[in-house]
Amino acid sequence: MLDADPLFVGAVYLEDDSGTDSAGDTFYVAFEGGSSTTTLSRVVIDGNQNGNPNQLGEPDVYFDIDSSNQNGQGNGSGGSSPFILSNKSVGITADQVRVSVVDGGTRIVLDIDDFRAGDILVFTIDVDQYFSNKPDDQVVSGIEFAGSSLTTVFQDPHYNFAPQGGPTNGTFQYQFGFGSDDAQDTGLLSMLPTKENRDSSNGLQTMENRTAGALDQYQLTPKPVSISGNVWHDRDLDLARDAGEEAIAGAQLRLQMKDANGCLLYTSPSPRD
Repeated sequence: MLDADPLFVGAVYLEDDSGTDSAGDTFYVAFEGGSSTTTLSRVVIDGNQNGNPNQLGEPDVYFDIDSSNQNGQGNGSGGSSPFILSNKSVGITADQVRVSVVDGGTRIVLDIDDFRAGDILVFTIDVDQYFSNKPDDQVVSGIEFAGSSLTTVFQDPHYNFAPQGGPTNGTFQYQFGFGSDDAQDTGLLSMLPTKENRDSSNGLQTMENRTAGALDQYQLTPKPVSISGNVWHDRDLDLARDAGEEAIAGAQLRLQMKDANGCLLYTSPSPRD
């Protein structure tokens, strides 16, 4: 059996909090664990919190990517900012990412090629919050973004992925317990910011009110493997079955593997055909 570790995937939201929309808000996404052939192929972040996917309502948050569409009906407040892949990303380039997002919509879908454990996807985009009494809120704090959801899709030629829920079960929370900053390292997804996001350059000032994080966990289960073929009398030893070379009935196949000491072990024999 191939080795695979439990997989943890996380995302952190960081509000710009400048009081304006002069810059987009920042998202970090990364995962650890899995196998050497595991890739993250899709990331979906959804700010729908009121349970109605067809209509904006309080306390939904949404993406404001086009300032020309700000008509006071829930399409934006302040400035706007489209999706921009940040140069803080690690192992991810713009040609690997395809983005689907609608101005005023709650969902952003990112399809990514060859996103592997240890890579970090960082992007900016403006997030606003819907208010029934306009204008909408252009400064969405961590506690306001909490309740949004993270959904991920993984690929692996050898494994299936069984969701295990994880500490936040894919839901963004104002208090979350992973990541690393200049004051602490939780040991889990240390390539992502913590809820405090403390930086020595600003005197370790906490940014806890500006962040929200989501964490999900998967267990990898091996995909079924089958082996089939024919056993025959290879009279000319050319490793190909030629006309007239008869099959050998009742042959058994035994698979071999090595233990920790390098000794060969045998599995159960195959059924006789």
